[in-house]
Amino acid sequence: MHVNKKYGRSLLALRGRGLLLVVSIGLLFMIANDALLRTAARLNPISRVNWLFQTPPTDFDIAILGSSLAKEGLDPVQLSEITDRDVVQLAWGGRGLAEQSLYWEIFQNRHNCQLLLLELHPLGLEQDAFQHPLDEFRYLQRLDEPIVERHLIRHCGRWQVWLWRWLPMLGMAEFNTLVGWHDLLALRHGGMFDPNTMGENSTLRTVAELHEQRANSNFQPGNRPIDARSVTQFVEILELCRAKGIQVLAFYPPKFAGITAADEQSLARYREIFQNQLPGWDVPIYVVRNANYLQEPTCFQDAFHLNSNGCRNFTRELAEQVLSHGAP
Repeated sequence: MHVNKKYGRSLLALRGRGLLLVVSIGLLFMIANDALLRTAARLNPISRVNWLFQTPPTDFDIAILGSSLAKEGLDPVQLSEITDRDVVQLAWGGRGLAEQSLYWEIFQNRHNCQLLLLELHPLGLEQDAFQHPLDEFRYLQRLDEPIVERHLIRHCGRWQVWLWRWLPMLGMAEFNTLVGWHDLLALRHGGMFDPNTMGENSTLRTVAELHEQRANSNFQPGNRPIDARSVTQFVEILELCRAKGIQVLAFYPPKFAGITAADEQSLARYREIFQNQLPGWDVPIYVVRNANYLQEPTCFQDAFHLNSNGCRNFTRELAEQVLSHGAP
């Protein structure tokens, strides 16, 4: 009987050590996999976030900041040719002022420009206008950067950022591990992110489709309350420009058939911010109101986004504004 009890305890101890070994091996695998994927994400040469850090500090003449409205609507190469200035495109689709303020601060911390072309998105100051206003995943591997850490804490909370930093694979599991493996494949295939690359965009819509989109209340400004955080982030972009002596030319993106009364109210909100929170700083705002191409369905991929035809027109117009305002 004594022997059987001793044997049973030994068997339990053996099983316990085996379980501990399995757990330890699993944990080590998670830590190693997490380190591998984070390193790949940090080194991925085709990441728009990594471009900010991997590109040597550069003095640009003009930078463009905004959402897909600016990304699709302004051709930096054409703008550079007309103005004879060095232009960089910082706009990106689907991201709101949370992303723009972070991206702009990182850009200004490493690079420089003399003039910022700043998009005034019709819905940019409103709550829930963007489903995913900040691309958190692309910044997780940069939590050692104080700017990144501060912005993510403000947007996601200190506890969440702490978990992302110290809990292996949490970020990968939350945002999709396949994205991390995409970074590894990008390292293998090479290449480099070019912010000024324009996509081939010749999409066309019928006049009826464009008018239906234009009338859709979900895309009209003024139907959501103002988001105080978005206002703060917008002001931060401008205050950073003023502190560094960067000129700003703001623009309201073109819309098929011209802007509406709701757009005028959206513009008024932006002007109010300039007047009340940035007194004494006269920022010019360019609005396309009567251009012929606004009535041309061949210039729009949808009621709010220009296609390549419309992009050429709007870029030419804004280039003229840049030159008329004495571009540096």
